[in-house]
Amino acid sequence: MESFRQDMRFAIRALGKSPAFTTIAILTLALGIGANTAIFSVINAVLLRDLPVQNPQELVVLSDPEATGMMNGVSSGERNLFSFHEFEGLRDQNTAFSGLFATHSNALPVPISLSSSEQGSPTPVLLVSGGYFSILGVEPIEGRTFGSEVDTGLDAHPIAVVSYSFWQRRMQGAADAVGRQLHIRQRVFDIVGVLPPNFTGVKVGESPDAFIPLTMASALYPGRNILQWNAGSATKTLFLHVFGRMKPGEAIAEANASINVTYKQILSYEAGTIADAEQRHDILDAFIKTKDARHGVSTVRGQYTQPLDVLMGLVGLLLLLACANVANLLLARATGRNREMAVRVALGAGRRRLIQQLVTESMLVAILGGAVGLLLARWGDALLLRMVSSGPTTLPLDVKPDLIVLSFAVLATLITGILFGLAPAVRATRVDLNHVLRGASRSISDGEDANARLPMGKVLVAAQVAISLVLIVTAGLFVRSLKNLTSTSLGYDPEQMLIFRVFPSTAGYRGAALTPLVQDLARRFATIPGVRGVTLSENGLFLGRESADQISVIGQAKKPGQDMDATWDEVGPNYFSTIGIPILMGRDVNEHDSSGAHNCWVNETFAKYYFGDSNPIGKQIRDEYPETIYACEIQGVVADAKYNSVKEKTPRRFYTPYFNPIEQAGDVTYEIRFSGSGSAVSGAIRDTIRQTNGNIDPPNIVTIPLQMDVQLLRDRLTARLSTFFGAIALLLACIGLYGVVSYNVARRTSEMGVRMALGAQRSSILAMVLRESLMVTLIGAAVGLGASIAATRVLQSMLFGLNARDPLTMAGATIVLVLVAAIAAGIPALRASRVDPMVALRYE
Repeated sequence: MESFRQDMRFAIRALGKSPAFTTIAILTLALGIGANTAIFSVINAVLLRDLPVQNPQELVVLSDPEATGMMNGVSSGERNLFSFHEFEGLRDQNTAFSGLFATHSNALPVPISLSSSEQGSPTPVLLVSGGYFSILGVEPIEGRTFGSEVDTGLDAHPIAVVSYSFWQRRMQGAADAVGRQLHIRQRVFDIVGVLPPNFTGVKVGESPDAFIPLTMASALYPGRNILQWNAGSATKTLFLHVFGRMKPGEAIAEANASINVTYKQILSYEAGTIADAEQRHDILDAFIKTKDARHGVSTVRGQYTQPLDVLMGLVGLLLLLACANVANLLLARATGRNREMAVRVALGAGRRRLIQQLVTESMLVAILGGAVGLLLARWGDALLLRMVSSGPTTLPLDVKPDLIVLSFAVLATLITGILFGLAPAVRATRVDLNHVLRGASRSISDGEDANARLPMGKVLVAAQVAISLVLIVTAGLFVRSLKNLTSTSLGYDPEQMLIFRVFPSTAGYRGAALTPLVQDLARRFATIPGVRGVTLSENGLFLGRESADQISVIGQAKKPGQDMDATWDEVGPNYFSTIGIPILMGRDVNEHDSSGAHNCWVNETFAKYYFGDSNPIGKQIRDEYPETIYACEIQGVVADAKYNSVKEKTPRRFYTPYFNPIEQAGDVTYEIRFSGSGSAVSGAIRDTIRQTNGNIDPPNIVTIPLQMDVQLLRDRLTARLSTFFGAIALLLACIGLYGVVSYNVARRTSEMGVRMALGAQRSSILAMVLRESLMVTLIGAAVGLGASIAATRVLQSMLFGLNARDPLTMAGATIVLVLVAAIAAGIPALRASRVDPMVALRYE
């Protein structure tokens, strides 16, 4: 410890005498450590952190942790989500777990106010079963939660538990929060409790503000009974995640086998009420696959796991690059301390003692770099959350440093200090006492073997070039992939078009009353100044909704192996002309299609798959879903288009009239073409809906470019960050090359003076220095190119319209790197060519 204290004091003095070196080294390491810590903090929040509940290791999920949304119909195979009646059966017949609870797969934004006179604002609300809080072991900080008493009696328990964030943000932390009321549309809920600040639910990346009983689902879905299942019907609403808590000492495999026995009994009863044999088979084909849920469920996890892994690999390479850069600085600095090391050895210092002192200096630099890096990581985490958030509200991820993150930062700092400090320390302690102490450190002969004195420096520069090339190639691939995505044709013009969904059921419109309202709103929207066209559909474009069924072609036998699945939507008059989807054959939808014979339209992919080169106009197809069998005659063929994603493969698709539908829609999506100000038209649309009926929820009006931006968040994140890391890598590599060349030029000043005194031209000196520098660069580039070809194979699934070994990207990255490296080496080379021979020889 005494030696350590001495070394630390000496290290502080030594670093203080070289402020430029110290500052550059600390900032270089801070960048590498900070970037690694920032990315790891997000990985920890998304993938590694346990839920803040009692014994999270005992939690399992029976549904797909990445599933979200809602589905109506039959689902076979591994069950993604469950219906309410399935959950009730599992809960009531459960022998596998100590408890089961269910939650809606996602929180719904609904208008909430704190008084009847206040206008409601969209607030995320989560439906949960009675066992939610007790099984998780979550205790409120104010009031109480609710339990199994709320699982019976539909609409009988209008109570709510609010989050700590809602309590502070909307209620200003009021002491009388418990007992006050929440107004959700026309329903009033009593607040019974406030949750602790560290609990935001079991879904990572989601933070509900209010939790209400599952049996109060009608408050969020007015006019629909999503909890009901009728015997004999295959239609059920799948929307629930189901969680269980393991019994002590029980294995997941045993619990999974037991719960599947229970589930098969539920399905057997259900299938026994179904007449259709194919539907019975699909129902009985479903099964449960139990998974560890200690980290909760998340759609963010599936979306960002691979990009975060890739970014973690990139920042790891960046940290290696920073280590190589600082190691080069230490090598140059250590060579300048030869006389000091020789004197210490002459006075009896052992080599091990000298290495200990030098490693202490490097560890001090690493610790300072790590401290600054932690500060940069906090800023970087906030930036990352803004980059991955799909709107003005930041994604609710807790990225504050915890024990795991701090441990990672400390470990990264220690490894970094050893990586860049040990080799230069060993190199610096290899001193020739006779050579150094006789005062020959600046002789011509010393200059002549300067190249031999820094072989490690050149190796490090070549390694920096290689690592930089991998990062630049990766950045180039992601940038080009993003360009391909943003330039992909949708099959129509997405600009100057507003899309929004209206939910008439929130104001009590259903059945026969729905059609007049939908038509009246369309007529009113058409009169708004700036509106050029109005149409409507059930699912809309780029809103994440889709319908699909098995179909048949009337009068045409199914071919062996032919897939009869097709997607569909219900659309209003002038749909294709308003959207801008070209009509290849036939006509557009018109007012006459709203009654009488059933008509339909198909896309080009549908027509080619089922009819080949023959004309499909006048032929008939039938939707074969047993509860909504629908035969229609094809009136037109339209061009293929993108419906929900830029990356989607064009499906076989058909369209039916909204007002003469396959099944009665409960809501409607309007597509409006406009000119002029989109915000003015949007405001007029909201005013029109409010004037028509103030109880209809205000719509969320979006554009397709905005929805595409949300979809491409992951691609933008990886492209931006990889480009940033690539630029930093290029800068560090050039700094390293510049430093080594400058040092060699300084060491060889006498040699160059002699060469010029003997007749060497300045151009030959310049060429000599550049040739040696570019040789190191080219070697590093060759190694980096091979590493890029090997490493980028893992990126293929993240690229769009591009091969991971794209030769243009690799060639471009190599040329950029070599050119920039040539400039970095050219500056000291030019300085070398301007050496005055008399000044250089004076030192001899």
